[in-house]
Amino acid sequence: MKFIPKLNFFSPIFILIFGSFLVGAANSAMIPFLSIFLSRNSNLSLSEIGIIVGISPFMGIFGGIIGGYLADRYGKKEIMLITLLVTIVSTIGLTLTTHFWVLIMINAICGFSRIAFNPVARSILTDLVKSEIRMKILSYDQTAFNSGYVLGMLLGSLLIELNSPAPLYFTATMTGILFLLIFFCIQKPAGFARTFSTLDVKEKLGLGQSFALIYRDRVLLWITLGGILFNMAFFQLTTTFPIFMEYNWESNGIRLYSFLIIINTIMVIGLQIKLTKVLENRNPYILLTIASLFGALAYTIFQIESIWIYVIAIIVLTFGELISFIGVQQSTLDLSSEQTKSTYFGFRSVTSLGISLGPAFGMFLLDNYSAAIMLIICSLVFLISAGCYMVAYQTRNVRKIEMEVIV
Repeated sequence: MKFIPKLNFFSPIFILIFGSFLVGAANSAMIPFLSIFLSRNSNLSLSEIGIIVGISPFMGIFGGIIGGYLADRYGKKEIMLITLLVTIVSTIGLTLTTHFWVLIMINAICGFSRIAFNPVARSILTDLVKSEIRMKILSYDQTAFNSGYVLGMLLGSLLIELNSPAPLYFTATMTGILFLLIFFCIQKPAGFARTFSTLDVKEKLGLGQSFALIYRDRVLLWITLGGILFNMAFFQLTTTFPIFMEYNWESNGIRLYSFLIIINTIMVIGLQIKLTKVLENRNPYILLTIASLFGALAYTIFQIESIWIYVIAIIVLTFGELISFIGVQQSTLDLSSEQTKSTYFGFRSVTSLGISLGPAFGMFLLDNYSAAIMLIICSLVFLISAGCYMVAYQTRNVRKIEMEVIV
């Protein structure tokens, strides 16, 4: 049985969960407002700014994979501190130049290091608690991140009006606070030696071995494909939705969109922990399938132009979002071992490819066809995602049967 540290304001668990709050605030204060900062303080074209901003989530894919691997091999605390330090330096670096290629390089490094931190922190959280309460701790962690994200968005919108670089300085400051908390408050006591230090030599996996392990894990690959498709469709909510709502509802469109986002935010913060408690022992692959089906249903409902119908649709979509989070965390824990946990959590960042592709995909449909066609096609994408999760479920069952036969 794993040792559970007393939960106080300086315990590793509290520090990491509070760290997720700081990360959420730091990310949301910077990412949405970076394009505004660059447009006000440089002669870059909108296309160039789009490339600079878009390189960050793309590099985050590699940051998650490589960061998770390095943590499993060289030590989790060390990798967390390095990624935070690089994030601070690169964030400040964005305020010091207006050269196109330099900004691309700096924001690529920033995106890589920022995402590399996440799988390591979550891996440590799951190391520090008993398996039966891991999902509860992860739900606290996600709720903290969401709460910080809301606060950061509000502060970022205020800071960008007061002083253009201010949101970036705020992000660097929040990241710096987290760096100091981890450096001074998270130690390596004997009971946590395996958590924070490297694995035994015989347990270490090379980078090539890690990728080979992931490649052979067909369940993980199907889940990842499903996650990419899920994100492609789901993140239309933050890109194409405000545009087509403004087009359909004119001056009231943005107000309606803001109202729906408020409902989404309140539900995510208020229900994440409770829903996790209810569903934490359910089959994660079935949960992921249900989440995609909820998404398809919500986008179908959105085709009916009525305020109250939109409210129903956002409620359904948000439940899909919440269930998806639970399924993702549970399936990752189900597939990984103690020595590959960070690597598996890191590989989940590949689903960010859907976030990168989603805006261009949705904008193309909206520009060349209509909102109705976009919603129909995205509903189909959700259904294909559900099919991927069902294949993962069947593949996992076959693996269990084969293991039972071998035993």
